[in-house]
Amino acid sequence: METNENKPAEPPMVTPPREVDALPPKASRWPTVIGVIAIIVASLGLAGGCCGMFSPFISGFFIDMAADSGSVPPSRLR
Repeated sequence: METNENKPAEPPMVTPPREVDALPPKASRWPTVIGVIAIIVASLGLAGGCCGMFSPFISGFFIDMAADSGSVPPSRLR
């Protein structure tokens, strides 16, 4: 025997709320701005540190390039 006692006759209607609740305040944007500026400054610092770390290895190349150009007197090189 089957009974439909637990099943409603019609499905419940879903309607949007009629009253608007208070909207939450907008999130502040200044932490994002400071974060972006910090990332840019850190990237420049990292690039400068890498250039400083590799400069002893590539400085000979630049000295040879200046000597080959002829615009720098040999006494000023090294």
